[in-house]
Amino acid sequence: MQSFFEQGPLLTIIAPTRPKALLFPNPTTGVLTVENENLTKIVVYDLLGKVVKEFEAQPQIDVSMLSKGVYLIKLFSEREVSISKIIIN
Repeated sequence: MQSFFEQGPLLTIIAPTRPKALLFPNPTTGVLTVENENLTKIVVYDLLGKVVKEFEAQPQIDVSMLSKGVYLIKLFSEREVSISKIIIN
């Protein structure tokens, strides 16, 4: 009789880690400082999910051209993607 079970490596589940991103000042009126290791790209979305601005990886981004309101900012790094909420005054 054949067995359907085989010996092999155990399944390992890695718990998600909290992204290491810091955005300040938040709320902001102009320049937003972004601290994130290995940052590759920054994308700003409105609350409907529409892309309103894309930035190359840089420590400070100018969001003064955006209308007042709440936005989502997606930070792409080499190993992870994090999403945060920002407020433009």
